[in-house]
Amino acid sequence: MAVSGVLTAMFILLVAGPAAADNCDIFVSPQDCQNTGWTIGIIATAGGAAAAAIAAASKGSPKPKVKKRKFKNCGTASDWLNSGVETGSAATGFTPVLGKPQLAGNNGDGYEVSVDVTWKLNPSKTATVMEVPEWPNMSEADKAAVQEYSDALRAHEEGHHERAIDFMSRNGKTITGEGGTRKEAQADLQRKLDEYMAESKDQLDEVSKSYDETTDHGRNQSAVGGRDVRLNCPPGIS
Repeated sequence: MAVSGVLTAMFILLVAGPAAADNCDIFVSPQDCQNTGWTIGIIATAGGAAAAAIAAASKGSPKPKVKKRKFKNCGTASDWLNSGVETGSAATGFTPVLGKPQLAGNNGDGYEVSVDVTWKLNPSKTATVMEVPEWPNMSEADKAAVQEYSDALRAHEEGHHERAIDFMSRNGKTITGEGGTRKEAQADLQRKLDEYMAESKDQLDEVSKSYDETTDHGRNQSAVGGRDVRLNCPPGIS
């Protein structure tokens, strides 16, 4: 149901000139590298989780956070839950992993600086939230119906995580900045990293949107081989 991909990145990428190469590496604070030939500070963030989305991870993901909503009986619960309301949310967080920056130049054509970017799952930004019904004097059949509903909802939300993880595992790339001077190459690399972060966020959102369109936010989960998210009350019970 409601979902978002959360990309968190604070790129502090330091590249030293050849004479000082042993003094700097990535993930070193700029203050520790003041005397190097070249320091790049690249800050790129992409957040903006969709409003109700806080969510969880792939295989072996943490248990979802379950919220209970009270109803008079199974009939009123099914009327509300099956009306198209959103009762689950998923947000899958990712953090960039940077390779060692590579600086090339100057042979008269200017400078290039390249860095490989891949992604890893960020558990602290990954969770699932589900809302499940309860009502007074629930029979064993009532509880079984709610459990079936909860299992189907959880499977749908985990489908969001699985698709997000699959996409981001293939989304790494090498980013290269170019310029006539080192400073220009630095600025170009920062611009391209900013663009890459924004594009990754948009693409991740599109993966989630496509999944929800196919499954009608879980209500037609059978379209991808799952169980439709629906509360089915026991026969003869209202």
